[in-house]
Amino acid sequence: MRELSREDLRSCCASARWVEEVAARGPYRDLDGLRRASGPALAALAWDDVLEALAAHPRIGERPG
Repeated sequence: MRELSREDLRSCCASARWVEEVAARGPYRDLDGLRRASGPALAALAWDDVLEALAAHPRIGERPG
């Protein structure tokens, strides 16, 4: 698996805290390793982090910019 940049990670979840947590645990050998790191990072997000991620997500029916 190639090394993931913070921008790659941000395309999965726009929470800056999640991106930093997951990036700090890399590099990842495979997708399974990335998933194992993502779960605890998601669980640790505060509500403001969740709102940040949701704000970056396109609304239903909209296409990403």
